[in-house]
Amino acid sequence: MVPSLTGETNEFMAVQPTMGTLISNGLLQRVVDIPAPSGSVLLRYSGRDIGRESVSINDDDPVSHSSYFWYVPTFEIEHDSGSYIIEIRIWPWLALRSMTVTLDKNMVYTEGSRPYEVSWMTECTNILLFFLLSAILIFAPVLTAIGTQYVLRIL
Repeated sequence: MVPSLTGETNEFMAVQPTMGTLISNGLLQRVVDIPAPSGSVLLRYSGRDIGRESVSINDDDPVSHSSYFWYVPTFEIEHDSGSYIIEIRIWPWLALRSMTVTLDKNMVYTEGSRPYEVSWMTECTNILLFFLLSAILIFAPVLTAIGTQYVLRIL
């Protein structure tokens, strides 16, 4: 029960969750300090490996998932300090869209745009955009070279 400004208590008033602190960030990497009942824990997310993402808590053995086509949206980890659910969303241009960490059904960290329900249509669109951008980046130098050679033949 939480007292109100008038000193009354109400069973429907909720305590605001303690939020985690971002320690460091990088391209598809995050280190977050999460307050837990048993003490503070350090959560590390890495999505830099090709086809593999990992999350570790207090530098224990990381939980890894293979993802050859796109990024894994959810990690569920049981740890001494509680049950964690980490939700990650990635933009097609390989930037972190959002990250939420839930500890024992209480959100303790959130970053980026508001998390959304995983929709197969959104995920398929993200995959297609990723492959389209990759193809453009891979074939742009080839097409430029072919175009240059064509122009030189005309001259």
